[in-house]
Amino acid sequence: MAATAKKRPGRPRTRTTEQPGEYVGFRCPRKLKGLLEDAAAASGRSLSTEVQVRLENSVRDQRLFDEALDIEYGDGTAGIVALLREIIKLVASTATRGATWMSHPVTFDQVIQAINLALDTLRPPGDPDHLSFNDMLWSEGIDPVMWKKAGQIRAAVLLDAVVDPPAANTGLGPRAKPLAEKLGPELVDRIRAKDPDKISRGLMEQMQRAVQEANR
Repeated sequence: MAATAKKRPGRPRTRTTEQPGEYVGFRCPRKLKGLLEDAAAASGRSLSTEVQVRLENSVRDQRLFDEALDIEYGDGTAGIVALLREIIKLVASTATRGATWMSHPVTFDQVIQAINLALDTLRPPGDPDHLSFNDMLWSEGIDPVMWKKAGQIRAAVLLDAVVDPPAANTGLGPRAKPLAEKLGPELVDRIRAKDPDKISRGLMEQMQRAVQEANR
């Protein structure tokens, strides 16, 4: 009696060009499975290979994202951005089930505290309250008193541009538009409710009064 070929364990490959690999099983929503099946049919791949290709692409895209950060910001700033990203992921995992950290006030506050702690540990030596012009970046023409609120004013101006990029008259419109799109309407509405233009004007008035008092 002829020996029968040993059957390969697992589900048979549906495409002869597929290579065997390690088995990974997972559950997914029915709607997602349907979308993956449609994509597999369109690409001529089996469902398992379609999932594999998409996972490989996601890993590749993440690597490209990290490399893009390095190119745009340099190692130091890119490292801080990556650190804050991981802190948000770590702290956000404590949010109530079914809620995102951005919609959960307690977890959102925890993220703020965590980020502040991380940035404070990275603070360079020196007293920011006693600076000379030589200690400042792009400080030409800026009174030392004004410099104390310069970062907040710039942030408020950017937030105001995000609320309405087409109306931004500071040259920030092209940069603010993709930010607004990534944030989405709900988060942009939160910014709008705080009236960042009023905030920036208020900060400017505070600094102008401080300069006047310092020059008396």
